Amino acid sequence: MRGRSPAAMRISAASSRRWAPGFAMRAESRPGAPRISVVCAWYNRAGHIEETLASLLSQHEADFEIVLIDDGSPDPRVRDILSGFDDPRLRVIHQDNTGFNRAIVRAIAESRGAYIAIQGAGDISLPGRLAAQAALLDTDPAIGVVGTRYDNVVFGGPSHGLRTDARFTALRPELDHLLYGPNPLGHGTVMMRRAVYDAVGGYRPFFQLAQDRDLWIRMAPHCGIAILDDNLYERRLFQEDGVAADRLKLVLQKGLALFARQCHFDRLANGRDFVDRFGPNAAFFRTRSPELADFCARQAVQAFAAEDGDGAALLIRMAADERKTPLVVLAGAFLAVCAALPPLARLARRLLLGHGNARLWQLVRPVAK
Repeated sequence: MRGRSPAAMRISAASSRRWAPGFAMRAESRPGAPRISVVCAWYNRAGHIEETLASLLSQHEADFEIVLIDDGSPDPRVRDILSGFDDPRLRVIHQDNTGFNRAIVRAIAESRGAYIAIQGAGDISLPGRLAAQAALLDTDPAIGVVGTRYDNVVFGGPSHGLRTDARFTALRPELDHLLYGPNPLGHGTVMMRRAVYDAVGGYRPFFQLAQDRDLWIRMAPHCGIAILDDNLYERRLFQEDGVAADRLKLVLQKGLALFARQCHFDRLANGRDFVDRFGPNAAFFRTRSPELADFCARQAVQAFAAEDGDGAALLIRMAADERKTPLVVLAGAFLAVCAALPPLARLARRLLLGHGNARLWQLVRPVAK
């Protein structure tokens, strides 16, 4: 989006330190409410309901409720399985499908706790997660958002069962980490103060994806962010229905994350951003991004490697429309030559899929959102 001018760097660094612990620690709990509200938006994934809820309901050392929104799951097993739970800490709300963002917003609105913990559908909260995060929020008034270390586990596809440790080196990430680096917070690992969430306006409907990045960027000027140096969460990457299963969704996620960054600088310059002013029409004011162009180019080469010729053609056109960066030009030429010479295309796919050529693999290596 926008380059990091010295002035912008000074502003973003200063704003990341502008915490308001008194504001963050003001009375937040509703009378008789549990200290923690775990909120979850659920859609299908019936086979994972029992494991996810068991991981939460076994956390007896924490005072919490669970508000789960069944977001119009067409699989009838979801309702059947959820109806089998008889625990006063769990409240299930069935509704017509609205999408993740609106469903999680409703879950938060229906909840009562001073602290809001996000739980991903199908993910696992490991023992002690809720108590450890609440303890930090109780003892450090400067902190408003707490994540944890976590594992990524692939479900489905050729890499099924692959487990990787998602580590972010900074345990106290600042605003600049959110603006310019990979997202340091796993969305489902987060617990946050309701007071700060409410003060910044919560999740915004415009951000169908990357809604967490937009929220953390808006919260960072008001509170500190922490990551517990303990692995307390298992994030599952579902290849069948997750964002990673759809390259166009990955592009949308990347574009919205970059637009969340642009919105930050728009707020600094004008007091409001285009989402505040124009809602769903804000995308009209998006600045074209070389980062998004390069991301589309990499996705195009990934589609080529997966023998998705139509997808590769669409993605490289999107990349060129966004910005003709050197990588976009190189990827476009590579795909054009492969389209003209099928034997070369077969060789290139073998090299790409086998990581046999480091330079080629630079086009398709995973890029953090």
